[in-house]
Amino acid sequence: MLLPIHDRNPVVHIRFQIVTCLIIVACVLVFIWELSLPDTTQGKIAIFRLSFVPARLFGLADGSLQPDILWGVGSIASSLFLHSGFGHLFGNMLFLWVFGDNIEDATGHRRFILFYLICGMVAAGAQAATNLHDVTPMIGASGAISGILGGYLVLHPHARILVMTYFFLTFRIRAVWLIGLWITYQAVLGLVGDGTSQIAWWAHIGGFAAGAALIPLFRRPGVLLFDRDVGETAGHRQRVLARHQTTQIAVVALVLGVPLMGFWLFDLLTMPPALVLLGFSIYLLIQNLRAQAAHDKTRQDQSAAKESPRRSVIPRIFGKGKH
Repeated sequence: MLLPIHDRNPVVHIRFQIVTCLIIVACVLVFIWELSLPDTTQGKIAIFRLSFVPARLFGLADGSLQPDILWGVGSIASSLFLHSGFGHLFGNMLFLWVFGDNIEDATGHRRFILFYLICGMVAAGAQAATNLHDVTPMIGASGAISGILGGYLVLHPHARILVMTYFFLTFRIRAVWLIGLWITYQAVLGLVGDGTSQIAWWAHIGGFAAGAALIPLFRRPGVLLFDRDVGETAGHRQRVLARHQTTQIAVVALVLGVPLMGFWLFDLLTMPPALVLLGFSIYLLIQNLRAQAAHDKTRQDQSAAKESPRRSVIPRIFGKGKH
């Protein structure tokens, strides 16, 4: 589990991510409304009517329910503001807060709204494509936010993201690695899942693909792709990637090692590889911190050397001679 906390990627074209904040406020207010509903059939029906149900858009196979395109499309938009619980809401809003401002900055306020809605609709369509006649309601903003992740990866693959993982460890990782791990995780579970999961994996995949494909069309004129304005030389790219290689390897070790430690509680056979991976990850993190400290000290020494007063060399102009 990797939770993004902050990205070192300030906005350039806008003063404030007003649309991103308005979406967050709207989702929170809708969630408060959900909590106010009685835990009865009427309360569940109220949420169900605003949820996206594929069968509502495509009908039932036996013909007992006819397609209602207007209601089906409208429910896609309304479902983007519904959430099943606090954890669901918090996770989505955290990702939206960290990554949404840069997409809004790249597209502009108005186009960001359209970008967000289209990604959400494509995400819902991708999930519905797995079962057109499904009557299971789908709610949540994760499909649209997956589109934001796809757009962010295309725009800023080298941005540094501060993340928190198990045991409250925090470190920075490049967006290409963080989002790459995330979409790989979604794809694997979407392919191997049996369709009984309550998480719409294919909505995440579809939204991500939509965002990556649409951001070149929605971006402002002059906004470059793939961080091409952050140094063009091959040497710069190699230095950027090598600088955090240790952290990136440590992330993989943590992601693999901690679940194995959990399984160890039920199967002692997994203990050796789990301990090896965890030990290796801790070693890499320590090495990375030491290397970073040495690098910072070197930079401080260089700065101090530049700021130290230089000794003036004054030629001797008074020689021996008669006055």
